[in-house]
Amino acid sequence: MRYLRLFVLPLLVYALVGGAGSAFAANTSRVTTLQAEPLALNAGQIVLFTGTGFNPRERVGFWATAPDGAVLGGRYVRSNGNGEISFDFGVPAEALSGRWSMTAYGKDSQTPAITTFEVVGRPAQTAGLIATAQPAYGPPGTSFTFAASGFGTGEPISFWFTGPDNQVYDPVSQEIHSSATGRVDISWVSSASAPKGRWVLTIQGIDSVVSRGIVFEIR
Repeated sequence: MRYLRLFVLPLLVYALVGGAGSAFAANTSRVTTLQAEPLALNAGQIVLFTGTGFNPRERVGFWATAPDGAVLGGRYVRSNGNGEISFDFGVPAEALSGRWSMTAYGKDSQTPAITTFEVVGRPAQTAGLIATAQPAYGPPGTSFTFAASGFGTGEPISFWFTGPDNQVYDPVSQEIHSSATGRVDISWVSSASAPKGRWVLTIQGIDSVVSRGIVFEIR
């Protein structure tokens, strides 16, 4: 499948850091909508989305979130002169059963919209490692370890941390590689002065363009 392009990543981080409801708007004067068709489908099938309320002819990124929190990105689309969008998303054949969500985010208007759809696929208890943080939270100065899977074999990896202040910390570009099984392990010690709140570690595969967003907290 097609994965998240680089420009979408800050938008994805915005949603993970700031949280999301069934619909929300960074631009409070604007109302956006996003609808899925069909509302329920089997793994391996295609779901179509239509949205309204974006800026005319703006670039709109989108990404899907699985029931286990894994984030799968897509290409971007351009809204028409009326601020309407349409796109499709191929649900992976090995997808987990449960409620999935799709987020669309206008790059210029900074306006997101979310809808949900149901997938019939693998039982949730069969989920393997997608991305995890240990511990899930801790005080400033905590040593965290992160693991994520689904990357290419020996693939160069970039990663960075986004704090609750939306600042990027400790970016690393292609200095590590995934394992033979496509797994990435990262250790990180937070600063004693690290701002408290929700953080996101973004891990980006350079060749596959697979991305993972791992949420953790500094309390």
